[in-house]
Amino acid sequence: MVGKSSIYIAVTCLELVHKVTLLSDLRQTLNSPQQNSLAMKKLILFIILGLGSTAITAQDKITLTLDRAIEVALEQSFLQQIVKLSHDLSSEDLAQSKRNLYPELSASLSQGASNNGFDGNYGINASATLWSGGQATNAVRRAKIALNQSDSQIAQASNELTINVIKSFLSVLMNEELYRHQLQVVSISEEQMGQGEIKYESGNILESDYLLLKSQYASDKYSLAKSATSRDQAILELKTLLSYKGNETFDIIAPNDDKTIELIEIPNLETLIAETIAWLPDLQISRQNVEMAELDNKIAKGALYPTLSAGGSLGTSYNSVMSNSWGQQFTGNGGYNFNLSLSIPIWGKGRLKSAVKQSEIRLKQSELQNEQNELSVLKDLEIEHLNVISWREKYIADKISSEAYEETFKVFSAQFEAGSINTTELLQQQNNYLNALNNYLQSKYSYLLNRKILDVYMGLEIKI
Repeated sequence: MVGKSSIYIAVTCLELVHKVTLLSDLRQTLNSPQQNSLAMKKLILFIILGLGSTAITAQDKITLTLDRAIEVALEQSFLQQIVKLSHDLSSEDLAQSKRNLYPELSASLSQGASNNGFDGNYGINASATLWSGGQATNAVRRAKIALNQSDSQIAQASNELTINVIKSFLSVLMNEELYRHQLQVVSISEEQMGQGEIKYESGNILESDYLLLKSQYASDKYSLAKSATSRDQAILELKTLLSYKGNETFDIIAPNDDKTIELIEIPNLETLIAETIAWLPDLQISRQNVEMAELDNKIAKGALYPTLSAGGSLGTSYNSVMSNSWGQQFTGNGGYNFNLSLSIPIWGKGRLKSAVKQSEIRLKQSELQNEQNELSVLKDLEIEHLNVISWREKYIADKISSEAYEETFKVFSAQFEAGSINTTELLQQQNNYLNALNNYLQSKYSYLLNRKILDVYMGLEIKI
């Protein structure tokens, strides 16, 4: 498990110092019989502080496995919520395109005054487009595809977020594992420096050898601090992806051992391609762009056809000069009309034909882009598959190398303690071990990252 962040450790240390001080005061107070009452109050306060701190720590600490981290990110990410709102916009566009198929109804009322008295006009008007070259119905179909595309865009954003969470999560694990190994190396370097000082003072080694040991210890301490910083930065990045803004600390759950990683199977290329092509949101978006371009072309062509519309109105009027009352005029002055109109485009400076031509060009572009996207995805899948196989082989080789250099370093450390090898030989083996360790951890987590990306492509559950 990953330790607390540096900030959290600092706060915890301050709390501990405060409690130790309080406990010291408590012991001194208990030595004085006159202060028993005050001592009891301090004891109660100390217990309350301890319980309260424990409760806060338990509340703020969040245990995360990789699948849980992905789940939280998809639920809480602000970016994900923004993308989901685009679905609501597309849904409203679809609803409006359907409402555009219905007639329009409006009412008008006017009341005025002049030297001839008062007058008023009241009416209800209705209009409907009966035929417009299929533009309205094609607009509804296009809005449906746009709504489906918003779902694909949500899935695409989810994939991108998932991959970023995997990267940050594995970065935390890698830097934490490196930190633990380097912590042991620092302990060994400190012990070697202490032994070197004794040997130097007794004249068994040169001052230059002692200074080399001292320099190596300082270098190892810096590497340790650098790993801790990298780990904390990865935790901060992970916290941002999960949209946490408080003082939460994470316990990152790593795989039990390397055997768990070695048992992860790599799918064959045919399975990878088949499962990815069937659902990958990037390809769905590309295909939906072609479908919408086809409908845009139909809508543009629909504008070349005549438009048949129907309209009607009911109205009445009132004038105070007339002898009839308002009520009598309202019923007696009523009238209505109904009309059909046919609008035939003859010449519009070529705008309609130009719009059709442009829509045909955009349709061809979307078709070519779709073919290019499918080709690129196939190529990327083959490359990713080869990379996973390569990283797995490198991981296995680097693991063996790291274990071998670790054992060699232990042997050389024992020989240095016995005085059978010099400082340069010891430090050379220590550096060899550290290089092998870094290579091993890099290949281990690079293999995990690339392997889990394949699962994202195939739409599988992400676990390690």
